[in-house]
Amino acid sequence: MKTTYWQMTVVLTATLFGLTMPAYAVRASDVPTVEQAQAIVETTTAAVVAVLGNTGAPRQANEQAVVDIVEAHVSPYIDYERLSRLLLGSHWKSANPNQRSQFTKQLKLLITRSYSAALPRLVGVEVTYQEPRLSKNGKRVAVRTQVSTYAGSRLAVSYHMYRSETTWRLYDLSVEGVSMMTTYRRSFAQQLKAGTIDTLIEHMAGLNAT
Repeated sequence: MKTTYWQMTVVLTATLFGLTMPAYAVRASDVPTVEQAQAIVETTTAAVVAVLGNTGAPRQANEQAVVDIVEAHVSPYIDYERLSRLLLGSHWKSANPNQRSQFTKQLKLLITRSYSAALPRLVGVEVTYQEPRLSKNGKRVAVRTQVSTYAGSRLAVSYHMYRSETTWRLYDLSVEGVSMMTTYRRSFAQQLKAGTIDTLIEHMAGLNAT
């Protein structure tokens, strides 16, 4: 996988969950709409670009600010346990409670570190929106975009979200049809084939410690 692909996946995921989104939480009796899903992406993308464009702080300071934002605001909008189940597949069922907890913890740290490292690269990216695609059962939606990169090329990027009781939450991201979750799952599967879930957790912890 090319480095540019990974940079873009991390950067584009960060645009969606870089800031809090309280305006789009709805009453428990309401059903989150497709329009709200797209509005979440549009509003937070514009807000992050504006923040980065207006700050004159050093990059290291920006990274720490992103870490603080992630810690304070991301958790309500990303179901890390759900992502962990998706990524581990059948290995989740065989894992004990402590292994599940540790894997989920390391996954959250890995995503947080990716945000803080990649978000400053967002300046200069332009995003246009296409018609969202709602699943037949209405529980999932793909918010489709076209992203203009720094080099002038265009990428098809889709944010795959599922509907909770009060809002939409991200569960996958695809770039040019390539699923980020599928790519991560394959990488983790290779680690598990060569070792155990404990060695995978140790590997992730090592990455998070550098």
